[in-house]
Amino acid sequence: MKSLKMVKNLYFSLIVLLFSSFSLSYELAPYKNVYKAGKNTAIEELILLQDNTWLMKSEIKHSLFKATQEAKFVVENNKVLVQEASRKLRALGGLMRETQSISVNYDLKELEYSFNRKKGKLFFDDYVYETLTLQIQAKLDLFKKTLPLEIEYNFFNKEELKLKTFNFSEDKSEIKFQEVRDDDKGFLIWFLPERNLTSSKILQKGAIKLSWELESKL
Repeated sequence: MKSLKMVKNLYFSLIVLLFSSFSLSYELAPYKNVYKAGKNTAIEELILLQDNTWLMKSEIKHSLFKATQEAKFVVENNKVLVQEASRKLRALGGLMRETQSISVNYDLKELEYSFNRKKGKLFFDDYVYETLTLQIQAKLDLFKKTLPLEIEYNFFNKEELKLKTFNFSEDKSEIKFQEVRDDDKGFLIWFLPERNLTSSKILQKGAIKLSWELESKL
């Protein structure tokens, strides 16, 4: 059970890392980035499906698990509107499997989800984000802002929608992004301002400490 919890914590931290590299002027452009942590690899892609409709995809290959995730979204008035998103996790040789999917209706402020065999519906105010679109919105929110900065986001994971606070601060020539927590868990991500806020590094905290580096910086 300890190994199972460790895998879940590690996977969640890594999945939040993925998907970056767009302009401060909000001019999104297709890209493909590779991240390394020892022999482990994470690949992220941003694909333009049609005018203002984007698909983000990730694939993580770790010694303990394999995971894929994607989210389809549009951007209106500097806000990310996720249309649908999904993720799949397979760990410990298939002993642990996890699937999640959501679809969002902004007119009704309604989010429908499935998590493994469970299904449900939640209602929200303002906007809602999951692990991929959270990162995109965070970078859009940095435009013309003064650091340090704290912003709250409606964040969905598994069966829960929670209002979470995140902090942006300067760290030498980079920007550090992290959730405000009262424990020693969570993650830190560093953005590169001179490279359109590409995620350069992620540090996972907690039971496992693991650092992922953008391959082009190694």
